[in-house]
Amino acid sequence: MKRVCIRLPIEAFIENMKNVKRNIELYVDKKNSEEILNLCKYEENKKFRRILGAILSGENNPDLYGEEDVSSKAKYVKAMKFGKKKNLRVYCKEFKNGVMRIVLVEVYAKKTQKASNKRIKNKLETIGGYEYEFK
Repeated sequence: MKRVCIRLPIEAFIENMKNVKRNIELYVDKKNSEEILNLCKYEENKKFRRILGAILSGENNPDLYGEEDVSSKAKYVKAMKFGKKKNLRVYCKEFKNGVMRIVLVEVYAKKTQKASNKRIKNKLETIGGYEYEFK
């Protein structure tokens, strides 16, 4: 069964940015949406805007948004990285089919070891297997 996701309006960010890739859509996993949106809106709003700006402009900055390279099962899983002090991450899954769709899947607040840690690897591979119904 496919998971449900909700499209996030990013038009407000596009208006104030240069070099924007307009073929990107941003979604949030409905099951985890409250926690993800609270993090992005309140706790780390400035950092979220910076990460989103990098994604929308096509900037390659692995310190902000990068692949969590653990196995082929987690090939399209990436992480929004909210800083070194708290080491908060929002794990995302990318879908490319003409339009790049990025789904914010889950907040992970305790990443203290490399992504190859067995528990983290299992989590990332699980996220890598998620399929979504886009509306």
